[in-house]
Amino acid sequence: MKSDTKPTSALQIPTSMAQWMELFVDLIFVAAMLVFSSSVDGLHSGVAKVWVEVSFAMVWWIWLCSTLLLDRFRLRDNLARFVLLAQMFLIVLYSIEAKSGINHDHKMMVAEFGGLLLTVALLWALVLREPGDRTIYVKRMVVLNLVGACLFFLAAPLKDTFRYPLCAAGLLIVLVPTVVPSLVAKEWPPFDREHLVERLGTFSLIVMGETFIDIALSISTRHVGSKDVIVLLFQFLFVFSLWAAYFEDIPHAGLQRARASLWLFFHFTLQFSIVLIGMGVAAIVNAPDGEHLPDQDSVEIFGMMALFYLSLAVLDWCSDRKPLKNLILFRLAGFVLTLAIAILGVTVPSLKLDELVLAATVVAMVSAFIAPILIRKTSAPESEPALSSHHSV
Repeated sequence: MKSDTKPTSALQIPTSMAQWMELFVDLIFVAAMLVFSSSVDGLHSGVAKVWVEVSFAMVWWIWLCSTLLLDRFRLRDNLARFVLLAQMFLIVLYSIEAKSGINHDHKMMVAEFGGLLLTVALLWALVLREPGDRTIYVKRMVVLNLVGACLFFLAAPLKDTFRYPLCAAGLLIVLVPTVVPSLVAKEWPPFDREHLVERLGTFSLIVMGETFIDIALSISTRHVGSKDVIVLLFQFLFVFSLWAAYFEDIPHAGLQRARASLWLFFHFTLQFSIVLIGMGVAAIVNAPDGEHLPDQDSVEIFGMMALFYLSLAVLDWCSDRKPLKNLILFRLAGFVLTLAIAILGVTVPSLKLDELVLAATVVAMVSAFIAPILIRKTSAPESEPALSSHHSV
C-alpha cells in the first residue's frame, strides 16, 4: 500500500487486474442504474418514487463499501473475484426486484440485500489472509457485516411491520462503523487517497454517461422530432457542463483528512442528483406532445440541479484548495440561482417549469466556463500523505 500519494491529475489507465476488475464492477452498477431509471417511468413525485430512490441509495452503499475495502486491500485472487461476481449478480437481481414497485412483496429484495452484505463480509474475511496489523478492525467488520446480513435474512419472510425495523437496524449496524471506524477499533487501515479520488471520479463519470444514455434511449423509442433533437442537444451540453464542473476541480483539489467522511457523503449526493436529473429530463422527453410534467416533478429536477451545486460547494470545502471563499460562493450562487428559476416557474402561471429546464441548462453551461477562472486563482498541495489510521472514514 502506498504511504505517500498526491492528487490525481488525470484518471489513470489500470495497471493491474484488480483495477480492471473494479471497472467491470462499475459497469454492472451502470446496468443497475438503467434498471432503476426505467423503474420511475410514469411515476410522479411521491412514496413510490422515493422507494425506488432509496433502493438506489442502498445499492450505492454496497458499491462504496466494496470500493473502500478494495482501496485499502488490493485483493487479486480468484476467490475475491468470485465474491465480487456474486455481488454483481445480486445487484442486478436487486435492481430488477426494485422495479416491481413499492406495492410488491419485497421478501426476495430484502433477502438479496442480505446477500449483498454477506458478500461484503466475505471480502473482509478474505482480507484476514493478508499480512498486517489491523486484524482487530478487520475481524470486527466481518462480524458487523455478517450480523447486518443475518438481520436482513431474518426480516425477509416477516410482515412489513417487523421487516422494515429489522432492515433499518441491519443497515445502521454496518453503516455507522463504516463511516466512523473509531467505533470499531482504535486503529484501522489507511486509505490510498490517490486511488480513492480516481475511483470516485470514475464512478461520477459513469453516472454522467448513464444519464445521457437514459435520455437517448427515451428518444429512440419514438419518432424523432425537432423537440427531441433540441432536448437531446441541451442534455448533451448539460452533461458536458456537469463533467467540466466536476473534473476541472475535484480530482485535483486534494482532500482534508478530517473531512473525508463528508467528502464521501457529498459524492453520493452529487451522483444521486445527476441520476435523478437524467430521469427527470427523460420524463420530459416521454411526455405526450402538448403536455407538461406536473409541477412537483419539475421542482424535483430543479431541486436535484441545486443539490449538484451544493454538493460541489461542500466538496470544495473538503478540499485542500486555498483560498476557497470565492469558489465556494460561486458554487452557492449556482445553487441559489437554480432554486430562483424554480420559484419563478411556480409563481408565474404563464411559465411551465419543464420549459425552464433549458434555462437551467444555460446556467450550468455558463457556470462550467466561469468556474475554471476561479479555480486557477486557488492552489492545491502538490503532494499529500495517505489518510491516517486515526481518520474518521
